[in-house]
Amino acid sequence: MGFYIFLCFIVILECYALHNPSPSSTDLDKILQHTLRCRNIPGLSVSVVKRGQIVYAKGYGVKNMKTNEKVSSKTLFGIASLTKAFTSTLIVKLLEDKQDIHLNTPIRIILNTSDHLFEDELRSRYATLKDLLAHRLGIPSHNYIRFDDTLTRENLVSRLRHLKGHGIFRDSFYYSNIMYGLLTYISEKLGGRTWEELVKEKLFDPLDMTASSFSTRYSRITKDVAQGYIDFYGTLHQVPVELSRRWGLLCGSGCIFSNAIDMAKWMMFHLRGGRNHSGYPVVDDRLLTQTHIPSNHLPTRHSVRSFNKPYIPYTTSYNSYAMGWKNGFYRGYKTLSHTGTTWGYNSALTLLPEMDLGIFTVFTGADYDYNYRTSLHNYIADIYTGEQPWLNITTLCTFPQPWIHGSSKKSIPSIRKDRKASRHLSMYVGIYKHPAYGSLIIKNRPGTNQLVITYGWSSLILYPKHSVDEFYGETIGIAAKIINFGIFKFNFNSTTKIIDSVKVPAFERNDPPIFVKHHLEDVGSK
Repeated sequence: MGFYIFLCFIVILECYALHNPSPSSTDLDKILQHTLRCRNIPGLSVSVVKRGQIVYAKGYGVKNMKTNEKVSSKTLFGIASLTKAFTSTLIVKLLEDKQDIHLNTPIRIILNTSDHLFEDELRSRYATLKDLLAHRLGIPSHNYIRFDDTLTRENLVSRLRHLKGHGIFRDSFYYSNIMYGLLTYISEKLGGRTWEELVKEKLFDPLDMTASSFSTRYSRITKDVAQGYIDFYGTLHQVPVELSRRWGLLCGSGCIFSNAIDMAKWMMFHLRGGRNHSGYPVVDDRLLTQTHIPSNHLPTRHSVRSFNKPYIPYTTSYNSYAMGWKNGFYRGYKTLSHTGTTWGYNSALTLLPEMDLGIFTVFTGADYDYNYRTSLHNYIADIYTGEQPWLNITTLCTFPQPWIHGSSKKSIPSIRKDRKASRHLSMYVGIYKHPAYGSLIIKNRPGTNQLVITYGWSSLILYPKHSVDEFYGETIGIAAKIINFGIFKFNFNSTTKIIDSVKVPAFERNDPPIFVKHHLEDVGSK
């Protein structure tokens, strides 16, 4: 009886295999073409490496929605925060020749300063390269400092001391692009050249990544580059090239532009233990491995609920953060991965070291809650590990449905733009300053009964809320459609009877910066 049951089970499996054959690269090609359309993605590029070979590299869609030029495997895209792994790799490469500096050397020693680098003595005295690389400082992101047009890599150092610690030093995870901006400056001090020059010399050139470049050098990038697009509440909008260039100032946090072919070489370099295609050790394996080892825990929110059991059949986990990499598991396979999201570009890279497998995707448009990137990487991993995919051409379009219902897309806020402010607009006009962020300039908008804020190279129109002295901000100009409907809260001093400061939760919700009014006179529309 037992043998009969076993035989029936084998027959069932064989029938299942016949009717559900393992997908091939041809199936992947069809799925990518289809999901490009259903996900409203203008352009997409994919590469897969396995056992030291590029087994898949292709582009889909268009580089530009106006010209309809086709994407190829050589088309450049902004890879956003995938750049962080280049930063950590460059750091350990530069340390190869430094006998007196290592990953646990305090930053103050490297920068040769007795000044407070951070607000408190603990961080100023003990913060190390590893703390920056693993996001262990406990200081909120303050990402919008990057809109300030007076910011430089060098003066960023003096601004950091004015940002408060919100989490416990070395026992919290606060993802920070500006700390990777500090690492950019430190790399330049260690290497004696610009970060871009060092990355090209130490990494791009020996890995034969001949096409890769930087948003800071956008004018030098080949014409074979995908135009960035953002989804503004259901409508795609082109991201100005100048915005990408300026936003990338702190280069090490996310300024690299690359393509499927070059990123395949990058993946094989990490899977080979720091060697290039010729077997030459570009980076010492022991040092490179340090960038892969868990260095910080990841809070629960970084393992997106949509990819965990019991909601879906197989869990994708992100358990810890190394240095520019997340450590996790998929179907029991260990993974090294990271995602990147910036204005107009969405990227992801997943390595399965035990299978000698690497997957890279990048595309323009939107990807709410990382649903498309993560599900697509799951599907591709299944194909190249020989697993039967749990996703298909339909569910890759609908995910997280049918497992999880509801939409992650946000509806455009309903904001009254005709409401009058609770005080005369002239009371809000002035120059407001913050020691880390710089200056906000608030003026009457010419020809209107509105206020406009200028912060560096971004501008916002203010619309009064129903609450006294509170406004919504809507971006215009180069940053239009980028940040919108954040809150600005002015403070009315009941003693002096003036507006003396403005708090901006729109810039950092964990520690909203407070800008203090310095020029009380009407600055008009100058």
